[in-house]
Amino acid sequence: MTLTRRPGLMVFGLALTLVAVAALTNVLPLRQIVEQSQELDGARARLVAVSEQNDLLQGQVDALSTPTEIERLAREQLGYVRPGEKAFVIVEPAPAPLVYPEDTEAQTSADPSVGILQRIWAFLTGEDLVGE
Repeated sequence: MTLTRRPGLMVFGLALTLVAVAALTNVLPLRQIVEQSQELDGARARLVAVSEQNDLLQGQVDALSTPTEIERLAREQLGYVRPGEKAFVIVEPAPAPLVYPEDTEAQTSADPSVGILQRIWAFLTGEDLVGE
């Protein structure tokens, strides 16, 4: 009954539906275009960073191709010397071992004269574990 009397309303509803569908199909690709544009900007930034790193590495490769750089690295890292030169090796002495009393654990856990702060300090420094 209402369909026969109001054909304009039905046409208006159909037109509104078509406009909504057209808007949705145009909005969704716009969102994808924006996302892809952001991804492209990120890829360009990564490309610039990789290009800079590549330039640095190429500089190192070029430097390693020279005899003076090879000699410097051989002397520095491998200890090479020229004939007639004397090489000296400086060896640092080993650090003195830490000596703890044997009864530290018994002292901290059983001795009532040891205060709570000393017991906490012994726990934090590991003195209570000596002898285990």
